[in-house]
Amino acid sequence: AALRCPRRVSQLVCLQSTNYNPDLSLRSVGVAAAMAAACRDYATRDQSIDAMIALRLATNGTRFFMNEDEARVSATTSVSRAYYPAGTARMVLSRFATQAWYHQTQNIDCPTLILHGTDDPIFGPDHGQDMARRIPGSTLRWLEGAGHNHPRTLHSTVANEILDFLA
Repeated sequence: AALRCPRRVSQLVCLQSTNYNPDLSLRSVGVAAAMAAACRDYATRDQSIDAMIALRLATNGTRFFMNEDEARVSATTSVSRAYYPAGTARMVLSRFATQAWYHQTQNIDCPTLILHGTDDPIFGPDHGQDMARRIPGSTLRWLEGAGHNHPRTLHSTVANEILDFLA
């Protein structure tokens, strides 16, 4: 939106994101396996929940992480709401189908906050650094010990960073 409709974006927050620079790190092998498992259509609801729990645990950070109970609640909520493994598969594959736009990032001209986990196994720290380097005047804030998921313990940190930025 900030690139295609810049007049509609007054401020931008990028949370654990990427600009698809092909030179940046790939997701970890363990996370790739957990993502692939979450894309399967399981015979039972419990199997689906177990696959989503494994994905949430695989994307944990070292300081901010979901324990098994929180991961189970989150996975159960997701599966109960709208479990559609083909959609998950398309989302995972979209990384490979999405045209890299890293070279256009310098055209973002609104105030930009980049929040990135230091332990993100999907988009490693180099993804946040690359975006911050390319977006003029952007601010990079590290979420120390955060992975790629959003455990309850991380919510107030993210909210406070965004509120400070918007102020």
